[in-house]
Amino acid sequence: MGDEATTARGEGADARLAPIASEKSAGQICDALERLAKQGKLPGFVRDGDGGLFSVDAQGTPFDRRLVGEASEDGGRTIVSWRLVTPRKWPVGIALVLAVSVWPGLPITDSLLQTYFPGSYGAWTSGWFATWMWYLPLTVVPIPWFWRSTFAKVRATTMEHAVETRAKIRDAIGASDA
Repeated sequence: MGDEATTARGEGADARLAPIASEKSAGQICDALERLAKQGKLPGFVRDGDGGLFSVDAQGTPFDRRLVGEASEDGGRTIVSWRLVTPRKWPVGIALVLAVSVWPGLPITDSLLQTYFPGSYGAWTSGWFATWMWYLPLTVVPIPWFWRSTFAKVRATTMEHAVETRAKIRDAIGASDA
């Protein structure tokens, strides 16, 4: 998930992120976009960002991705193609939070249940059935569904913002759909 990219060409392509063509050079495109960013209309603009000509924020829920514009020359025109990149820090951070939050809950839950239900729960778990036997499946099994739904939401919301940003960039540099 960390280096996942969605491009306007190839597998996983979304027609809404089709390449655009401009009569401007790559440098002129970056200059125009930098002016737009200084006006506060292009959040997260970075020249030469993420291995492309430029990159901008593709805002989403619960976290953002990066929309990277890559330039190529074609008969005097500059073709800008797109890819969405998930910064590695987000999936790693979510995985760490999940790992760190599951284990401390086990001794806390066990202690809480034995404190408030000393006779029945303590007797029940003193034999063969310990707290971890029901607690870990209850907390670990849903993680893949959580992970999938979270990243589906991220992909949908960042794609929506990326499409809006593509249109804004196309208009700002006077480009047309390629």
